[in-house]
Amino acid sequence: MAVKKFVNPEDFIMTDLPLIVLQAQDTDTIGWLIRWRTNSQYNHSMFMRTPKYFASQGLTFKEIRVKDYIKKNMRFKFWQVKNITPVQRCMINKLIDERLNKPWWARRYDFLGIIGQATGLRWIQSPFGMYCSEQVSEALIWIGLDVPKKASPEDLNNYFKKNPDIFECVGYSIFED
Repeated sequence: MAVKKFVNPEDFIMTDLPLIVLQAQDTDTIGWLIRWRTNSQYNHSMFMRTPKYFASQGLTFKEIRVKDYIKKNMRFKFWQVKNITPVQRCMINKLIDERLNKPWWARRYDFLGIIGQATGLRWIQSPFGMYCSEQVSEALIWIGLDVPKKASPEDLNNYFKKNPDIFECVGYSIFED
């Protein structure tokens, strides 16, 4: 069994990035419902592509300072693509930049997609929005990885664990107070 490595998310440097971040918050009702429905430890996924910032799909897709994102009872798991090339790194950053530069309505959360996830009918979703793990999946597919397209955070976590030749867990963070 691997030893868990606890990390401070503000300590990652540019050469560590990008990271895929899985998140769980015990006090958030929507997050709890997502974890319950997907039988998951995690209710959110995002990228860290710049030190001290998460690129995250909230009500809109945006970059958020790590210190502003951390709340009580929050847990993170950090995954890295092993042997990512400079070209793949650039591709992820370009895709994130393109998303960030869209108008607000084109960066909004896919609330209809949550209904699709909740009912198990993943084809139900808005053509204009994305949910968090779909943002991550799309970027990983864009760089040539064969990840599930309409994945939940738990789907991503399971896929990463089943592919240790491609993905490595580089640490965990827990914020209790």
